[in-house]
Amino acid sequence: MTTNGTAAYPPKILTNYIGGTFATSSSERTLPVTDPYDGSVLTNVVLSTAADLDVAVQAAQKAFLQWSKTNVKNRILKLMKLHQLMTEHLDELADMVVKEHGKNVVEAKASITKGMETLEVLVR
Repeated sequence: MTTNGTAAYPPKILTNYIGGTFATSSSERTLPVTDPYDGSVLTNVVLSTAADLDVAVQAAQKAFLQWSKTNVKNRILKLMKLHQLMTEHLDELADMVVKEHGKNVVEAKASITKGMETLEVLVR
C-alpha cells in the first residue's frame, strides 16, 4: 500500500512528524505496533524523549500562531481539502484502521466517515 504513490505503508520505523517534516528522534528506542488480529508487527514507533517533545511543542506553538493569522475563508478551504483527501483515500485509510485497530472494513469506513461528517459541519 502507498500513501503518496511512492512510500510503502507502514514504514519500518514510524518517526515523529514535527513542523511539516518527519523528524529524527534523539531516541533509538522503539515500540512495536501490532495487528490485533494476528499479532504481527506492522511497524515500530519511536519512543520520543523529552527533548523531542520540546521540539514538537515549539513547532506546535509556531503553527498555532500562523493558523491564528489565517482568515476564515482559508481555514475552510484547508478543511475542505482535508475532506477531499480523506474521500479520495478512504479505502487506504480504512485498511490502516483495520490493521491497527482490528475493526472490520465497514466499521473502519464508518469511523472515518464520521470524522469527515465533522469536517462538513465545520465548513458550513
